[in-house]
Amino acid sequence: MFEEEKAHLLKIPSIEPALLQFKESRKVSNDGYISHDGNLYPVPMRYCTKKVWIEIIYGRRMKVYDEAGTLLDEFDLYLQKQASRPVHPEHEAINRQYQEKKTKVRSALAGKFISTFGEAGRMYLEGLRNHTGANLYWHLAEILRYQNIYATEDIAAAIKECLNIGSYHKNSIKRLLEKNEIAPLSLDYDPASLNLPPVEIKRDLSCYALDESEAAIS
Repeated sequence: MFEEEKAHLLKIPSIEPALLQFKESRKVSNDGYISHDGNLYPVPMRYCTKKVWIEIIYGRRMKVYDEAGTLLDEFDLYLQKQASRPVHPEHEAINRQYQEKKTKVRSALAGKFISTFGEAGRMYLEGLRNHTGANLYWHLAEILRYQNIYATEDIAAAIKECLNIGSYHKNSIKRLLEKNEIAPLSLDYDPASLNLPPVEIKRDLSCYALDESEAAIS
């Protein structure tokens, strides 16, 4: 009889043994940590703000599972309060990628400054590096943005003047440019008497927008 029914029996489904053990739920923080007894443990960043389950083994070790019962990681428990937050391995990778991107943007900015203002730009860049340190890239970006208002040759002339007086600051460039602007008209003038021809504004207001590359400078 059994031999006749054997062919019709269903296969017993496999069950992950870990699913049979008691577990506590934990919500992963938005920076990739879960908490247990006041200590923090890193879990994969893709589970940020999601729920996971922890299994404590003999009060010495912790296993972390996702909601499907897949083992994500396991840790030796801290038996004392952590002195500091443990380093998240994915944070290190993210920080490294950010620094690489930042270095690339800064290098491109320095190259653009030198190609725009030539040897005077290179010398001014060296002066900024010696006098302002890491802030030099902010100065370079601001000086390049002056091209939205002033002619490149006027900015180059201001840079050369700053080299002569040993002044390394974007505001020094700006003051020299402003000094060469047309003086404001007297308050008692008659606008109708000027008979000025109509002009078109050529500068698009989008030139004042901050692009993503400049956001990576700071």
